[in-house]
Amino acid sequence: MAINIEGGKQNNPLAKVAVIVISIILLVFATYYLFFTNPPQIDVLVPVELQTISQISGLNVDPSEIIKSPEYNALKEQVGPPDLGQFGRENPFTKF
Repeated sequence: MAINIEGGKQNNPLAKVAVIVISIILLVFATYYLFFTNPPQIDVLVPVELQTISQISGLNVDPSEIIKSPEYNALKEQVGPPDLGQFGRENPFTKF
């Protein structure tokens, strides 16, 4: 015994047309907003930390003054250069 429930078909072409028109209008507004409006100003969105970094990056530093300074010359090397170990085996074709 099978149960067959059929709903009544409602052919309402006005509803279909309304959905299509609304979809097209939304698509046009979304396209206009994404591609043709001006983006918000970047100065408003920049945090204060980035503004101070941009001020610091604008400083002119002479490397020769830093290298000749007594503070730089007083620095001592704490760690020596790394030693290169043995890489691989002498004969790569021998058995393990």
